[in-house]
Order: sequence, then structure tokens, then C-alpha cells
Amino acid sequence: MSLFIKELHSISLWVVLSGVRISSPHDIFALVKGDFSNDSEKVELVMLDSMCNVLAKEIVSEGSENSAPLHPRQVLAVALRYPTVFIVLVHNHPKGCVEPSEEDIEVTRKIAKAGKMVGVYLLDHLIIGNGKFFSFLQQGLISPSIR
Repeated sequence: MSLFIKELHSISLWVVLSGVRISSPHDIFALVKGDFSNDSEKVELVMLDSMCNVLAKEIVSEGSENSAPLHPRQVLAVALRYPTVFIVLVHNHPKGCVEPSEEDIEVTRKIAKAGKMVGVYLLDHLIIGNGKFFSFLQQGLISPSIR
């Protein structure tokens, strides 16, 4: 896809998502559940402003049936293209189990730590599969802090 078309798509998506406000993991799930299929694991990043209004959402990694490589640098590079204050990571488990792996937990902690250093705060990380989701925030695996 040409750079112009990609940027045009980003601008269009930004306009469409303007005005969508997130107040719970259920809101995030409703926003992204149609973006995933069961053939491969993908990671999507949802960018929010200081009032938790959605700025944009983008796929930041695509992988195989059971993994999608992800590095904090990838996530922050996308987040910093917008006036992002908060981010939510969402990824799918194509086989349907929504429990996080140790790798899921570790990369989430790394992204939260890296984001905090540049003023982009991780609010939650959702794992989705079979019409269900797991919220790191609801399960106490992360606690968003802007301090």
C-alpha cells in the first residue's frame, strides 16, 4: 500500500473514531472485536487522548497461529504519531483461550514501563478469543499510573 493511501486511511479512521469514549474494558472489546480473525495472532493498539476519547487504532504486529512478535519500540512509534496520552493493547488468541502467557505478562510490563518514560500510559491489555476477553486491569495484572 502506498504511503499516501496508508496515511489517508489513518486520517479517515481518526475522523470515524473521533467522539468514541472509553470507560471500561467492555468498551474496548466492543470497539475492536470485529478486527480479529481466528487464523493468526494480531496485536492492535488503541490510542486515547487525556479524556479517554479514541484517537485511532492500528495493528502493530501480526504473527502465526500462536504468537505475534511485539517490542515496546513498535508500540510507542505508533502511539507517538498521535497526541496520545493513554494506550490499550489488544491481541487475540486464535485457539480461543484468553488466559495470558508468561510472555504476554512480561511484554505488557515492558510496554507499560517504556510508555511511562515518554508520558504514554498503558491503561489495559485485553486478550480476546471465542467472543470473550481477559483484561489485565480487571485481573490486577497492571495498575495504570501516571505518576
